[in-house]
Amino acid sequence: MDERATHRFVADGRGRALAANGPGIKKEIRARYAGELSRASFLERWRIEGRIRREIQEELARVAPPGALY
Repeated sequence: MDERATHRFVADGRGRALAANGPGIKKEIRARYAGELSRASFLERWRIEGRIRREIQEELARVAPPGALY
């Protein structure tokens, strides 16, 4: 087999990785905070949502690093 055929990069590899893993990551993190959000006041929800967004971004960056080759 031609060696070049087995080593190819995908132009939208990071997008594919995010599309495949992103929904599960978001669902898992949101589920972790569901109870806390349900009994939080408006300002507490705002703070918790910020924490959720930050954790989601950190996990997505870990799973699909922006500088990686795909």
